[in-house]
Amino acid sequence: MARYAGLRWWGPLSDDQVAALLGAPPARAPGGHAVDLACGRGALALWLARRAGMAVTAVDCSRAALDLLAADAAGLPITPTCADAVRWRPPAPVDLVGWLGGPPLGDSLAASLATLAGWLAPGGRLLVGLLHWTAPPPADWTAATGIDRAALPDADGLAAAVAAAGLVVEGRVAASRADWDHFEGTVAANLRAAPPDTPGRAPRLAFLDAQQRWGRDCLGHALLRLARAPGAPLSAAPR
Repeated sequence: MARYAGLRWWGPLSDDQVAALLGAPPARAPGGHAVDLACGRGALALWLARRAGMAVTAVDCSRAALDLLAADAAGLPITPTCADAVRWRPPAPVDLVGWLGGPPLGDSLAASLATLAGWLAPGGRLLVGLLHWTAPPPADWTAATGIDRAALPDADGLAAAVAAAGLVVEGRVAASRADWDHFEGTVAANLRAAPPDTPGRAPRLAFLDAQQRWGRDCLGHALLRLARAPGAPLSAAPR
């Protein structure tokens, strides 16, 4: 948790990115019910409640993160819910599902997206944040991070997963270099200020160093607004 001090969004995200995709019709309808899955400290849940007038169920397995959210959400229609994001399911269809990070919900990206699409009420939308390759990762980066090229899709792989889940892209915003620098620079500064024996400190700093050297040229983050494709069933399954 301490490594995210000073950050509202736990990724290369910003209010402006979210507003670009949800700040205009048809996605921004006042009211309705949303889910912020693997919400962290709930930046998306807070945005949806304050700016879109939505009731939000914010789901995460970290009680510490949810306590931070609860302190920020006083008086807002947000329900912090401590649960395993992989196993949790909404009791009824919802109008918007946010999935800006967290564990996969199936054995493929398409399966994860199809699971989320199955939670939507008619006319509902997904807002998902996905890492992907913008170029093949250099050998130095994969050696330093331990992340193989097969671990993430490229742009074509993203498009194929969206289509296989019965969805279409209505809007897309890519994280800028400034977004990455703000996020990773803040995390790195927090880690360097932490005691040397902090669990995970050394490997995380090594990863961030590799990102600074090589990652900006190969690793991207896309924020996507997705809707069901015309004719897609209400509960889609990857084809």
